[in-house]
Amino acid sequence: MCSAQLAVGCALGVALWTIDPASLGTRPSASCLTHLPHSTSVNTVSWDPQGKYLASGSAKDSSLYIWNVENREATLLQKFRGGGYTFLTWNPTGYRLLAGTPGNVFKIWETKTWSAEIWDVMDDGHIQAAAWSPCGTKAILADSVHPLIYCVDKVGSTEFFI
Repeated sequence: MCSAQLAVGCALGVALWTIDPASLGTRPSASCLTHLPHSTSVNTVSWDPQGKYLASGSAKDSSLYIWNVENREATLLQKFRGGGYTFLTWNPTGYRLLAGTPGNVFKIWETKTWSAEIWDVMDDGHIQAAAWSPCGTKAILADSVHPLIYCVDKVGSTEFFI
């Protein structure tokens, strides 16, 4: 029974609703809505494990925003090759953010310094799904083309599984 926030990617940014479960209304109203602007449509969002930061990205733009939800301020991360962003997921510790692109490149951002490791292990396709291990040191990935599951660990090695 605490307030909650719902983030939804939309045509010009992120719609962020703050909802009080003790309120009498059954639907969030416009008074609960905050707009977090982007220059293009947002198709991927991901909350950090503590719920303080929200990552948002667009497949049409290589800008990746990290929003401090409390003060509604964004940090724009530097742009890299690989196009925009189609998939974002934080690891359970909040120290890494995996970012899939429309191409065969994906990035793993280290969140203390916001530096990124760039990976292009796939010949074609893009990341379709990913999940982190509970300790946050390994990620498993599936791409949109191959019948493989990839495993990436924090020291930069990759394994392939069928």
